[in-house]
Amino acid sequence: MRSAVCCATRRSATSSASVVAASSWSATPARRSPGPWRATIRISILAFDLSDNATGRAELLARLLAQQHEVTIVGPRFGAELWPPVRASAATYRSRPGRRYPAFATDLAALARLADGDVLYASKPRPTSFGIGLLARRLRPRPLLLDIDDWELGFFYRSGAWGRLGRALNVGNPNGLPWTWLCERAVKRADAVTVASRFLESRFGGILIPHVRDTDGWDPARYDRAEARARLGVGPRPVVMFLGTPRGYKGVDDLVAAVERLGGDTLLVLVGADLESVSARRWAAMPHVKVMGEIPFDDVPRYLIAADVVAVPQRATSDTVGQVPAKIFDAMALGRPIVATSVSMIPEILEGAGAVVPAGNVAALAEAIGRLLKFAERDVRLGGAANAAHNVAALGARVVPVGVIGRDGAGEALLALFQRAGITTHGLVVEAGRMTPMKTRIMAGGYPATRRFVARGGWDLVQSHERTLCQQVYRAGEGCHRGYLATRGGSARGLYHRLVLALERRIFAGTPAIAAIARRGKREIETLYGVASEKVSVVYNGVDLERFHPRNRAARISVREEIGLGAAAWTTLFVGSGFERKGLITAVEALAALGDRDSRLVVIGRGHRATHEAHAARLGVAERIVWLGPRPDVERWYAAADVAVLPTRYEPFGNVHLEALASGLPIVTSTEAGGSELIQDGVNGAVIDPRDAKALAVAVDRFREMSAAGREAASAAARRAAEPFTYAAQVAGFSRIYGNFP
Repeated sequence: MRSAVCCATRRSATSSASVVAASSWSATPARRSPGPWRATIRISILAFDLSDNATGRAELLARLLAQQHEVTIVGPRFGAELWPPVRASAATYRSRPGRRYPAFATDLAALARLADGDVLYASKPRPTSFGIGLLARRLRPRPLLLDIDDWELGFFYRSGAWGRLGRALNVGNPNGLPWTWLCERAVKRADAVTVASRFLESRFGGILIPHVRDTDGWDPARYDRAEARARLGVGPRPVVMFLGTPRGYKGVDDLVAAVERLGGDTLLVLVGADLESVSARRWAAMPHVKVMGEIPFDDVPRYLIAADVVAVPQRATSDTVGQVPAKIFDAMALGRPIVATSVSMIPEILEGAGAVVPAGNVAALAEAIGRLLKFAERDVRLGGAANAAHNVAALGARVVPVGVIGRDGAGEALLALFQRAGITTHGLVVEAGRMTPMKTRIMAGGYPATRRFVARGGWDLVQSHERTLCQQVYRAGEGCHRGYLATRGGSARGLYHRLVLALERRIFAGTPAIAAIARRGKREIETLYGVASEKVSVVYNGVDLERFHPRNRAARISVREEIGLGAAAWTTLFVGSGFERKGLITAVEALAALGDRDSRLVVIGRGHRATHEAHAARLGVAERIVWLGPRPDVERWYAAADVAVLPTRYEPFGNVHLEALASGLPIVTSTEAGGSELIQDGVNGAVIDPRDAKALAVAVDRFREMSAAGREAASAAARRAAEPFTYAAQVAGFSRIYGNFP
């Protein structure tokens, strides 16, 4: 089962969970580690204005460090009170009222003395945080660390030359442009620097530490979504949420306009606004917008869980070039679908976990939000095992899918879909704390609960789509691990590979019927494991011939405009997750080898993007690649492309072949792909060595140089090649296998 929204958006947030305290933070100031050899360190965190939202970063640092040390947050307060979201915090705050120069000069030493920790940690290179830290270190030598999560000068530079001049003359502001400029020049005087984005790392050096969240504390299972929506009073309306201080560079006006375009009953909820501001009053007067004030830090998940989509519509300005909005990590930790703009590190962070659109493009923002709202926890697309269950039921068989799903929208939608088809669901185990993943292997039997269910007996037939030992029919959709290792040099080092190979041997030896998904896979299983030919059948995947159709090309130009592609730019499309195995590196090298320097490569899927971006930069083609991440609307991008490429190192079949061909799109694939058997060289695609970038470039160029009539002929040939691969044909293939059992 594929949910069109990434229900697994917590993946990226999970990796660093161990270093951040839970959001429901204990009121105990510090947790001392056991043992006399580990003394608790007193740390003073310096924030430049404790009445401002910049206090948020200092608060998060305090929560991190307070797990083992005594932490105090120190700084001036230029507003009347402490920043509202941290007023209920368990952190210790020390502050003095802030003033303008020259009066503020008399407060500097007193502020420095408030920072009495053994270690000083300044949040942001501002005069009243880092500057105070430098003074405190001069008064009493000790380590001074500097944390940089924004390019502070960028906030001053957005207003152009004249605005910059005016701000430069504002010497009375202790955190004004001239003093902040001096602080940036003094960054090297810090004993250590931590930064929150790659831009800041390139500008200041230091250690890159992106924002993180405790995914145990932010587990969506801990929060009641229905209660959150009731608290907001949104009823059944689809909710798009923006959470944070709605400054201009954060693109809130773009978001307001985008949601207005959607029409219907979609509601935009803005949480964190100053309710007395002119902008907040203007937005609140709009029927599609609900404006709420600032909320305590610890209440953030209780609001965010109510969202159907979380929007982070940053504009591309000097303010945002170094920013990584923390709310992205909030949404990821809570498993909320995200739409964000292609600014700073956002595309890299959201790879595989959200939709990314060009900054400032209201139409693209509206389209992405609408698409996620359409599919978010409502629409289920079958794939893999779920498809088999659905299709086999069409034979009139009584099918019992077995697996584990979550008590969430996607899980409920899957249950409803099976129930509508008359498929019993009592074999599906629902766990409240689990999120239904992108691909639910319905018939896997891999969890203890499902194994016990299958072991009850009474079944006429058990079919598995995973490596299990309780089936009569095994669909080898992942090929065979031994064949995969052969493409990597044949090494089976490591416990994991040895275990998989041992399990695979038992499966192929003991399973009565095996369904390969291509002739290549059948040969592999027979050759590598000595399995009798009559035991292995080929049952090809099916493709939705209506969803993937050449008529989608009618919207080709508008789809291209969403990512700034001209109508004439020759565009190659790569679709696949697991970039290394799928051969993206060869596609990038082929792009560099193409004679047409206006050509583009569009990449859809998830993988280690940074590695491939760095390689593209070395080859001088980084600006010619568009990274879209996983897309629920991939059919639109087949329609927008001129040719698809899949130079995969190992692919049992590859639905990309069927999807591209059904869309009328020629595909250049590799000799290691099962789907290559559909390809007629030079007619509907080409087959090349997966590591031969030059051959890939030549094959792509051959289609580029075709006449209009030639391209039409290639498109028609591609469609014809896909048409036999229907779901009905897949069902018939399984039916033949079942007929061999008494």
